[in-house]
Parts: sequence; C-alpha cells; structure tokens
Amino acid sequence: EQLLQKDIPLIRKVLNVDFKAVLVKGMGNYVCLRKLQDISEEFWFLSKEEQEQIQKIEAWSRKTKDGSKSSLPIVPSFNAWEKVQAEGDACNGSKCSHYEECFFFKARKQAANAQILVVNHHLLFADIATRAENNDYSKPAILPPYNHLILDEAHNIEDAATEHFAF
Repeated sequence: EQLLQKDIPLIRKVLNVDFKAVLVKGMGNYVCLRKLQDISEEFWFLSKEEQEQIQKIEAWSRKTKDGSKSSLPIVPSFNAWEKVQAEGDACNGSKCSHYEECFFFKARKQAANAQILVVNHHLLFADIATRAENNDYSKPAILPPYNHLILDEAHNIEDAATEHFAF
C-alpha cells in the first residue's frame, strides 16, 4: 500500500513519467458475487453475527469499486468472509453469470494493462511455481508476463520461497 500511495507517486513526479501501477491481490481478497447471491439460500442457517456481517457485505458490494476485503468498512469474521470470498475451486470464470462485474477478474484485467505490478512474496512465488509446473514462463499464470522483478522487504523472502518450493 505504501508503494502505491507514497513511493510510486513520488517516482512519477520526480521522473515526470506516467505509468500504470497496480496492487495485485490473491483471489481470496475479493468478494464473489455468485457466492454472495447463493448465500441467501442458507442465510437462516447462519449465526446471527454472520447474518449481520453478510448483510453488510452485500450492501457494500453494491457500492464498492474494487470488491476487495481491505476496502470493507467492517472486519468480517473468518467464517463470514469464507462464505463469500472468491476462490479458484468454486470459480466458473467466464462462464459465471457475474463474470462481467466480477471484482477479481476486473482487477486481473487492470494488472494485465499495468507497467508495474505490486505483489507480495507469496503471490509472486505462487506464480513462479505455477509457471515451473507448466514449464512455460512466457504465458500468464497467476500474474501477467513480466521481465523484471524488484523485491521489497526481502528479509521475509526465504520463508515465502521455502513454502512454495521446499519438499
């Protein structure tokens, strides 16, 4: 967040260069509109706290521009967010009736058109691992193709790398 709010605007100003920079987040950071719609079928089986949180998330989902958990005005419980978060196993991609307004896929389109991607180490290594598994480093995996990396906060990089590449 600091890179996007402070450092990158400063670089733009100092260098007098315009470029698009995007924060790339994992899928679980976005609300899934299909799951949010589907939760209404089991709404009355949820706890009172979950019902209240889901109602607030649903109201927010109609107003938010990015659909990201970090822009939610509340901090939902783990259980409430898990019921409505986007996730790869449950995603129908372009076959979903909510695909056009899907916050996750909108964010991925923005990332594909950016010159700078800001990602955390875990997302970066998940991308590298996916590319290695597919034995293709030139096509998009989790991230769009890239030519250069700048690692910030690299003191935590060993843990992230170990998590994705150790056996």
